Amino acid sequence: MTEASAPAPAKKKSGFRLWPLLSGLVLAGALIGGLAYLVLSFKLYKVPQNGMFPTIDAGETLVGQRKPYGSVNDVQRGDIVVFTVKQGGKDVDFIWRVIGLPGEEVGLIDDVVTIDGERFARTRLRKDGAKVIYQEEFRGKSWSVALPEPVNDWTKANMTPKKLGDSELFLLGDNRHDAQDCRFSGPVAFSTVVAKIVYP
Repeated sequence: MTEASAPAPAKKKSGFRLWPLLSGLVLAGALIGGLAYLVLSFKLYKVPQNGMFPTIDAGETLVGQRKPYGSVNDVQRGDIVVFTVKQGGKDVDFIWRVIGLPGEEVGLIDDVVTIDGERFARTRLRKDGAKVIYQEEFRGKSWSVALPEPVNDWTKANMTPKKLGDSELFLLGDNRHDAQDCRFSGPVAFSTVVAKIVYP
């Protein structure tokens, strides 16, 4: 009888491994795509003044979503938006809250906003230095505003009703007596809105 010969050891596979490379490329592509999406879809804005107090403080950095609306009909009352104005040949960004929508008539009576003659509801929340913080509410939407106490400039507290066009918005600062907003510059064209604030 002859002894059975031992089986030969299996040969180790050698060569280039494709899967780790492919998975790495997929991950890198996803990261680059995600970064590109963030850069193209969002922008940081720094607020230089206190016109949106108490919602936004001067110096605060905000995140804005670029081109957030498909049409003017997508804009919601209470949205905080960024729009551009040409000043000295440059585009200057402004950040205010949407108060009036296309076709509405916006007015002010002793610091109370009216839409088509209907007054905004207002609830006193607290005193903050020379300002009183109120909650302003209209048709289910609410936000905080700051008003001086006592009022020292009634021209800022009152405005003859203005009828908005089909593509116009009426924007106000939350710090009502420290904001150079649509009361003084007139309605804002929807075409100039470049972003909506989404954070904070």
